[in-house]
Amino acid sequence: MQRYMTFAQRPDPNSLNERVAAVLDRSGTMGSGDYSPTRLRGAIDATRALIDAKTRINPEDEVGIVAYSSEARVIHLPVPLATGAQRLKDSLEDLVSGGFTNITAGLQVAQAMLFGGDPNKAGRVGFLERLSQWLYLPETHPTLPKLAGGFSPRIILLTDGGHNVGAGPVPLAEALKAAGTIIDCIGIGGSPSDVDDLIKEVASKGPDGRPRYVFIRDTQDLIRKFEQLANRIRPA
Repeated sequence: MQRYMTFAQRPDPNSLNERVAAVLDRSGTMGSGDYSPTRLRGAIDATRALIDAKTRINPEDEVGIVAYSSEARVIHLPVPLATGAQRLKDSLEDLVSGGFTNITAGLQVAQAMLFGGDPNKAGRVGFLERLSQWLYLPETHPTLPKLAGGFSPRIILLTDGGHNVGAGPVPLAEALKAAGTIIDCIGIGGSPSDVDDLIKEVASKGPDGRPRYVFIRDTQDLIRKFEQLANRIRPA
């Protein structure tokens, strides 16, 4: 069995309720069969396991689901697990793979879920985003307010490759982290080298300075990792 990084911070049962955005890659390569039956199915099963485990441990927490490829869309808005767990799991079953990998779009929808705005209008690649990609224009993001309502914001982002469309994700990730969001990043696929090192810059860092990132090679280890992530985390 694969040995996981601990991500430095310890589970904290006394922390604020969490509002979690699960941000899932559904790009074309997620249809690959090196995870049986596919990488996407592995991501779905792991997210279902996260929902089940978090419902048992902290049913008052909220979870929402985002899927991204060339663009991103809401799969399910955040709901309390005590009343919405089954609806969240059911919403995952319509996911299909296709398109490129736009991590920024996934983070944009997660931002709207966690900090306000319309998640259904976020995560779309428009003319300016395409222009910034081709001309290498810097992308900036405004300072985000602290999350209201007594929730601790968290993102669990899964990808099997590298960001390859739209403006880069690091500036937005930094803004999210500055506003108190913990970002856990999970890489999957055939080899760790398939996942762009950029994802380590997107991830939060623990007190030891190590990124909250791990690469996982198969579905069963992925499920176990997502069950571990169901625990609340004390912010650094």
